[in-house]
Amino acid sequence: MALIDRLNEEIKQAMLDKDADKRDALRAVKSGTTLMRKEQHTDIVTDSMVAAAAGKEIKAYEQTILALKGKEDTPNYKSASYRIRLLQEYLPKQLSEEEVKAKIAEIVKKLPADGRTEGTGGWPADSEHSEGDVRRIMSENRTLFYRLRNGNDVRGIVLPSGEEKVTLSPDLAEFIARSFAEYLAERTGKRPEELRVGVGRDSRITADIMKEGTLKGLSVLHAFDCGMITTPAMFQSVVLPESSFDGAVMLTASHLPFNRNGMKFFTREEGAIGKNTLLEILEGAASLAEEF
Repeated sequence: MALIDRLNEEIKQAMLDKDADKRDALRAVKSGTTLMRKEQHTDIVTDSMVAAAAGKEIKAYEQTILALKGKEDTPNYKSASYRIRLLQEYLPKQLSEEEVKAKIAEIVKKLPADGRTEGTGGWPADSEHSEGDVRRIMSENRTLFYRLRNGNDVRGIVLPSGEEKVTLSPDLAEFIARSFAEYLAERTGKRPEELRVGVGRDSRITADIMKEGTLKGLSVLHAFDCGMITTPAMFQSVVLPESSFDGAVMLTASHLPFNRNGMKFFTREEGAIGKNTLLEILEGAASLAEEF
């Protein structure tokens, strides 16, 4: 059963059971998938859309949990915890970057040199993996990127803490930065070597490793390390003639806990980029990762 069909069925059941928490949590996910469908100009709701929408809602409830630390007996804390458990059922088993690469490498090893075998639809007769396996793995790979979207910015866990696993690594930052470079080249009509992009950071302890991945991704153009700087200053760097940057990246996670970090993007055309642009950049990053 497709996730959207399951979602609709469970919303109906929640209404019959008069489970307001479940009903509202699932309705929020459905609204998120509707928004994504409209943004992507399609009538089809994919499992990836549902998973991404569920992931976004989970992040919001996680912030509620953090804000209510020490108040575990309050109704709001219990409600947020319950909703997180519900929505986690809509997420695929999250693979680490290493697991994704290992699975893809395993499949590639089983393919002939040209990747095709007659009579098997392009897949070796002795392969344990089907084309569907690859598509599933690629979908899981894309989910690694889509779950990083927080509004108009990238946000993720860079340092493991307690039960929290890393969701944003320097490698992922590299793919995202490279996708941003490709986006700028396409939108400005400039060759990559003509582009100027500034990279700033805040004082987080993960700033240096995030900067390393980001600058590596931007190595196809002229990237400038702006050091520790404020977010408004990075915005001004695409406005003021003194810097005249085509784009800018601010490495920050604002008020989020110490083990988080993120990426905020600016362009001359948009200023701070919108969520549609960010989705395009994350889509490009996922495609680059698949090619890798």
